[in-house]
This record gives sequence, C-alpha cells and structure tokens, in this order.
Amino acid sequence: MPKALIVGIDPGTTVGYALLDFKGNFIAVGSQKELNLSSLILKILDYGSVKIVATDKRKVPSFVYNFAVKTGAKIFKPKEDMKVFLKKDLVKRKVRNDHERDALASALFAFKHYRLTFDKVDKFLQNKGKEKFSDYFKIKILKKDSGLESIYKDLFNEKKKVVKKKRKKTKTGIIVKDNELELLRLQNLKLKEDLSVLANKFDALEQEFDFKIDEKTTKLTKHTKDRLNQLRFDVEELKKEVYRLNGVVEKYKKYLMLNDYFFVPKIKDLGWKNVKGKKKIIFAIDINSFSEKSLEYIRQNIILVIYRGKLNQNFKRGSISFINIKDLKIKEEEDFILVEKESFEKARKKINILDKVLKNYKENS
Repeated sequence: MPKALIVGIDPGTTVGYALLDFKGNFIAVGSQKELNLSSLILKILDYGSVKIVATDKRKVPSFVYNFAVKTGAKIFKPKEDMKVFLKKDLVKRKVRNDHERDALASALFAFKHYRLTFDKVDKFLQNKGKEKFSDYFKIKILKKDSGLESIYKDLFNEKKKVVKKKRKKTKTGIIVKDNELELLRLQNLKLKEDLSVLANKFDALEQEFDFKIDEKTTKLTKHTKDRLNQLRFDVEELKKEVYRLNGVVEKYKKYLMLNDYFFVPKIKDLGWKNVKGKKKIIFAIDINSFSEKSLEYIRQNIILVIYRGKLNQNFKRGSISFINIKDLKIKEEEDFILVEKESFEKARKKINILDKVLKNYKENS
C-alpha cells in the first residue's frame, strides 16, 4: 500500500513543497521556480499517495485548492495566517529558503492538528494486533466514514467468521488456516491505492502534455519533442497499468469469497532474503537457488515447500517436505498462489506414505 502523505505547499513564482508520513516522519522537502501543478503532482506521487494537503494561509490559495482537487486530498488550513515566529518554531530542520520553510511548517502544523486522532487510531490497532492497517484506518477516519469499531468490523467481519470455525488439524499434521484472508485484504487495499496513484499520475501527465503543447505550438526544439513523445508513451503505459490493476482488484474480490482454497506466498527462490520471515507453507519458483542459512531456517519454521520442476538432490527427504506444484490444483498470481485444499491433502498424504516406506526400509536394512 503506497505511503499516505501529508503535503505542505507554499505556492508562488517559486513553489515550496514538503512531505511527511502519517506518523509525522520527514520524507522530503524541495522548491522550484515556475513549477506547474501537474509537474508538482508527478514529483510527489513518486513518494506515495497524498491524503492531506496543507497551507499556511487562512484563505486557501487556488494552487493548493487545485492540487487537492486533482489528488483527492483533504485540505488543512489554519484558522488565521501562520506567523513567521510560529513557522520558525515548528521547523527545526535546515532548509534552503523561506518557501521550503513555509511548506514544511504547513505540513507539520497539519500533523500537529491530527496527531491526537492518529495516536488514538494507532493505540486502537495496537490493542487489536493490526498495526499494519494504520494508514488505512487513518484515511477512513479523515473521510469521517465511520468510527474505529465500525471500520474494524467492516474490514474484518469475514475474518471473525473464519476464526469461529477453526479448521481442525488434519491427519497429515498440517493446519490449513491462519491469515490468508487478511493477507488478501492487504493486497486488495494496496492495489486500490496503487490504482488511485496511477490515476492521479495519468491526469498529471495529460495536463503536462497539454501544457507543453500550449506553451510552444509553433517552434518545438528537439528536446521538447522528445519530452512530449516520452510523455505520450508514459500516458499510454499508465492506461495499460490502470486497466491491469482494475482486473487484479476484481480477482482479489473473488478470491476473498473462495472457501475451497488457501493462500500460499510466492517467492523467487530459497535465498535468505526471500525466505526470512515466512511461516508454514511457501511456493518457491526456483528451488535450486538456496543457502545453508535459508535451509536451516526452513527446517525450523517451514512445514512444507511447494516447488516447480525438478527437485535438487541435495535436499534430504525427511528434513524438509516438498510437494511438486503439478500435483496440486492451483490459481497462480504474481505474488501468491491459491491451493485447492482437497488436492493438497492428497499430495501431502502421498508424501507421508513414502516417508513411512523409506523409514521402514532403513530400519530393516
């Protein structure tokens, strides 16, 4: 999920801008002469998704208002124009000019205004063990959609039903349960935010494209022509990406309703950086790329590895369990696979039988 941003803007001939996250952490500050709206939006969307835009003026400048309209951000303004002494008191970081100072002061003042609300959200989610949903809840609260309990209930109602009907431990010793729905929800929320960011980028690129054409309709330099061609290409690529993400979001919605499948994370290989933090069952695309450190971690934390292709002879049967993906009925996506429970149990049963045969053979030989 793209990082939720608070953006402070000081408009004018030289535009100042500053970015914070929803925990008040500094992200970036900058300024540029004759920076147009679409170019500013493109700069900022590289950092995340704008949810609050702040100004230091009681009367919202048109530049800030238009920025909010284009990005869908909530506008924060002070009750009266911010005094210079207040801005200096807020900004402890070294900046290059007054434009950057004013932009950063606006963002910090906005965060200060929402801090109690944000802290309340973080405390609520900490008690629930759902801190990773922090930005999502804060965004919903900002929109005044509903209260914390109501948002929580709406997001996790399916999860509660699953918990009530705990899946029993199978004969094979595998418990197929846990947080597959929660992981899919996170993926779905992330995709929706990605979609929103792409749509904003798309609008900004189109505006910059039109701006460049209006700027010089008669005589275009080679550099300008190349830039226009690049913008045209970027717009088309973003259209394709928006279309693709729309399709993936719809798929995720359907997957959330499936009861006969369970979620398995998909990793590139068995290298340490891919394996670290994974639990129970994983699907590795390249089974032959691994390290001793990652194998030891798998032995301690992973019940089973699903693989594709030929199994490496270095893996000793019994220490790590493997299932070939061809023995399973699956639905494969970019970051995960959905495995049909019935086919999984059949494949797992075969492994148990083979293990017993090998064990008896060793004991009798």
